[in-house]
Amino acid sequence: MLALLARVHSALPRVYRAVARAGAVGALTVLTSAVAPAFQATVQFAAASSSVGEAGGSVQVTVVLSTVQTWATSVPFGVSGTAGVGSDLSTSLSPLVIPAGALSGVITVDIVQDLLYEGDENAVLRLDVPTGAVLGVTTQHLLTVVDDDLPPTASFTAHRTVVDELSGGFSFRIQLGQVSGLAATVPFSITGNASGPGDIIAPVSPAVVPAGQLFVDVPVGLVVDRFPELLEQVVFRLDQPMTHATPGAITSLVVVINDGNAGPLALPPALSAAPSALSFPQVRIGATTATQQVVITNLHSSPLTFLGLAPESGQTGSFSVTYPGGPVPVTLAPAQSVGVNVRFNPLARARRRTSCARTSAASRRAASRCRASRSARSAPTSC
Repeated sequence: MLALLARVHSALPRVYRAVARAGAVGALTVLTSAVAPAFQATVQFAAASSSVGEAGGSVQVTVVLSTVQTWATSVPFGVSGTAGVGSDLSTSLSPLVIPAGALSGVITVDIVQDLLYEGDENAVLRLDVPTGAVLGVTTQHLLTVVDDDLPPTASFTAHRTVVDELSGGFSFRIQLGQVSGLAATVPFSITGNASGPGDIIAPVSPAVVPAGQLFVDVPVGLVVDRFPELLEQVVFRLDQPMTHATPGAITSLVVVINDGNAGPLALPPALSAAPSALSFPQVRIGATTATQQVVITNLHSSPLTFLGLAPESGQTGSFSVTYPGGPVPVTLAPAQSVGVNVRFNPLARARRRTSCARTSAASRRAASRCRASRSARSAPTSC
C-alpha cells in the first residue's frame, strides 16, 4: 500500500505537499507545527505626553496597533517618574491586553488627591516587549500631574522682641502656613544700627524650611562688649523671591538689644527718626537750602498713625516739610518707614528758636524732638 506523508509549508497561505513512499503501510498522517505569522502589527502609545489635574480623578492613556489582528496582543508596561505609585497615583494592571479584532486598548491611571503642596509631578509610562506584535516608535508616554495646592506662606512669629546682650545670642523663627512636600527657601535681609559685626554674628541668608517640617529657627550670635550702648536694634526682613513659599502676614521683625553694660533698657519711643538731627548751612534770607530727608520708622508691634513733622514755635515759614510718599496722616505697619523731606528757607532776620516733633496717634509725649536755631547773618542752622 501507498502511504502519504503531508507536511505544513512554512509560508502563508498554507500549502500541503504529499510525498509517496513505497512499502509504507498505514493511514494518511498530517504533521503540523506552530508557525509565526509572516506579518505582525506594531504597537505604541497614541500620544507622547498628556497632563491631568490632581483633582482630575483618573485619566486613560491609549495604546494603539497599526492594524487589526486576528489574535490578542499582550503589552507589558512599567511606571517611573517623580509621582509615586501608591502615594500619588495608581494604574491598571500590567500587561495591557488588546483583544483580537480590536485596534487599541487603554491604561487607566487613577490620581490621588492630597492637600500637600508638591509642585507638578510626572509619571513616565513605558511599553515593554509585547507578545503578538512588535514595538513601534512611541514607546514612552509622559503624564504630567498638575498640583492644585498653593505653596505655603512664610512669616515671622512676632513683630518685635527684646533680647539681652549678655545672653550671647538668640534665634528667630520662620514658620510656614502649612507643611509642604517641598523644601521652602526664604531669603532675608538685616538692617538696623546693631547689624554690624561689632554687635551681632549675622546668620547667612537664605533660611531653608525642610520638606515635611513647619518651621526653622535661625540662630543669631550677640557680641558682648564692655561699652554702654543704648537703643540698639536689628531689623530682619523676609525678601523675595522665595522658592516654594510666598510672603505671609509678618515679614519684618524688630529685635531690641538690651545692653547689659547700661543697666535696664528703657524701651524706645513708638516712632524713631533717622537721622535724629539735621544740620543746615548758613544761607541768605529768601534763599533755600538743599533738601534733607528724615526717615520715620514704626518700632511698635502694632500699626501706628504718623501725623507728620510740625514746628512748635512761630517760625513755621522758615522750614519747608514735604512728604514724597504721599500726604499725612499715614498709618505705618510694624517696622514700616516713611521719608520726610525738610528744607531751610529763612524769611526774617530775627533770631528765633524752633523745634519740630514727630507725632503719632499712639504717643505724642514719647516722640523725640529736634530743635532748630538759626541766625540770619552768622550761625548755621540744625534740626
